Amino acid sequence: KPVEVKLVFRQAENYPVDLYYLMDLSNSMEDDKEKLALLGNKIAEQMSAITKNFRLGFGSFVDKVVSPYVSTVPQKLKMPCKTYNGEPCEAPYGFKNQLSLDLETTKFSQKVKEARVSGNLDAPEGGFDAIMQAVACEDEIGWRPISRRMLVFSTDAGFHHAGDGKLGGIVTPNDGQCHLRNNLYTESSNLDYPSVSQIANKIKEKSVSVIFAVTDLQFDIYEKLSKYIESSTTGRLANDSSNIVKLIQDNYE
Repeated sequence: KPVEVKLVFRQAENYPVDLYYLMDLSNSMEDDKEKLALLGNKIAEQMSAITKNFRLGFGSFVDKVVSPYVSTVPQKLKMPCKTYNGEPCEAPYGFKNQLSLDLETTKFSQKVKEARVSGNLDAPEGGFDAIMQAVACEDEIGWRPISRRMLVFSTDAGFHHAGDGKLGGIVTPNDGQCHLRNNLYTESSNLDYPSVSQIANKIKEKSVSVIFAVTDLQFDIYEKLSKYIESSTTGRLANDSSNIVKLIQDNYE
């Protein structure tokens, strides 16, 4: 005789959560960076209401430091742009781990505030390189073996993918491995961008949930991308990133 058994699931109390915020720091994202610095404590407060075992990290990306992605004019390599306040932008780079996952969440706002925007030439960015490194470099980023792993990917631009490296003379396929030294991606100018399938496989392998927090103009392309990546969602980012806390909370729940 069949027996009906009612099952109720709920999150384990104080289950470890690691949240890594990966942000496009090209010049057009300057206002979003300033807002995120202010929202850092808010993110920590909201997540601490869910779990006391919460760690927060921060990384940024621009693009490959090769023409035609960035200007290779010597002066532009040193200072590709100026901020709204007339201050010099940072020299371009592929991916930088600004803050490994840390229980002291107050460090997050400070690191975001200290980070400077940079500049590049073409519209798509090197976000795929950054995702691959942020997910593959478990020790360097600080992902715990047992935790809910979340990665927020924030941008106002599209993405370069496998094959685009040929435009800059880069033909060696991406190997999907960690290549961080002193918190910088060392193979940015030597390896092609990852493919969608490489990104999807690495995210699945490392059990990371991804939130594509993107501006309205880019929403459709990332929503389509999300269909190929397990445990990923896409959310519309407000013009100044003010709704990022809600996007994170909705994804967790």
